Amino acid sequence: YLCKKYNADRISCVLDLTHVTMSGITQVVSFLKESSGYDQKYYPETMRRMIVCNGGWAITGAWKGIKNFIDPRTQQKISFVGGPPTAKVLTDFIDMSQIPKKYGGDGDVTALAENFKVVADALTPVSSSSTAGGTPLTVKAS
Repeated sequence: YLCKKYNADRISCVLDLTHVTMSGITQVVSFLKESSGYDQKYYPETMRRMIVCNGGWAITGAWKGIKNFIDPRTQQKISFVGGPPTAKVLTDFIDMSQIPKKYGGDGDVTALAENFKVVADALTPVSSSSTAGGTPLTVKAS
């Protein structure tokens, strides 16, 4: 929805794992698995880049184990950064206006949050019967 609204053809995703503890890694992996399943099924070839920040040894170790099961083109789109996401790292892939100020960009967090609220409001479950991997979502008819 946001890609259509802003006439964008690709998505850059920044995953900051600063506050993820060892006990939360399972939830992060589950989230990534489910969201990448949706992306591959409903939005193939839309990921421009994924930058994983502050992943720690557990995430980079898990990546080494699973990357062989991922298409090589997709592997090349995923980068790991040891520290926090900074404008220096992100501006190669993301416009400064879309990077929150706390990471050194010019982005207004309130405006960015409003974009996500628009998406959340526009999405609704297709039906009460879910398919494998979660409940499919569709854009509400306007």
